[in-house]
Amino acid sequence: MLKPQFTTYILAGVLVIIGGVIGYNYYQQQQQTKNQQTQREFMPAISTDMVTAISLIKKDSTVELAKQNDVWVITSDNNTPADSTAISELLSTLNHATIQTIASNQAATETSTFGLDETTRLEIVVKAGEQKVADVYIGKTGAIPQTYYALLPGASTIYIINGARYTLDKSSWKQPENPQNGEVTNVNMPITGVPPVTDTVTN
Repeated sequence: MLKPQFTTYILAGVLVIIGGVIGYNYYQQQQQTKNQQTQREFMPAISTDMVTAISLIKKDSTVELAKQNDVWVITSDNNTPADSTAISELLSTLNHATIQTIASNQAATETSTFGLDETTRLEIVVKAGEQKVADVYIGKTGAIPQTYYALLPGASTIYIINGARYTLDKSSWKQPENPQNGEVTNVNMPITGVPPVTDTVTN
C-alpha cells in the first residue's frame, strides 16, 4: 500500500506534466498566430496590366521607366528601349512579397541600420496613369537569402520581406541586344547572401 506522502508526490508530478503539456500547446498556438499575423502580404497587390510608369530612386540617380504604346522605355535615358522581362520580374517580386518577420518598430531612428536611410535606400514608385499604386523603400538584403528589409513611407515598422532583391536593383534596365550563341546577355547585380544570376543563350 502506498504511503500518503508518496501518493502526493505522484499526483504533484502528474500535475506538473499536465501543466507542461498545456503550456507547450498554448505556446505553439501563440507562435502559430504570430506567424499568421506576420506572414501576410506586404502591400496591396499591383494590377500589372494597369501599370504605366515606374520610378527607381536612389540618392544619386533615378531611373524612370514608362510604357508607351505598350512598349517599355527608359524615359530618363532618351526613351531607350527597356528590358520588359526585367520589369515584369520587378512587379512580380513586389506582388509576391510577404512579411517574414518584423525587424524593428523604430523606423524613425533605425533606418540606417537596415539600409533604409535616404543615402542608401532604393525607393520604388509605381503608377497607373496619374495614380500612385505603390511606393516602397527597399534596404539591405536580409541574413537569410532571398529576403530584404523594406519600409513603407511614413510607417514606423521595418519588415523583412521575402523575394530576390536583385530583381529590384539592376545595373541596367536597357533591353539586351540580340545575343550570339553562348554569350552571356544579362548579369544581375550580386547582393550579399545571394549569388549572381546569368542568362546564357544556346542554339
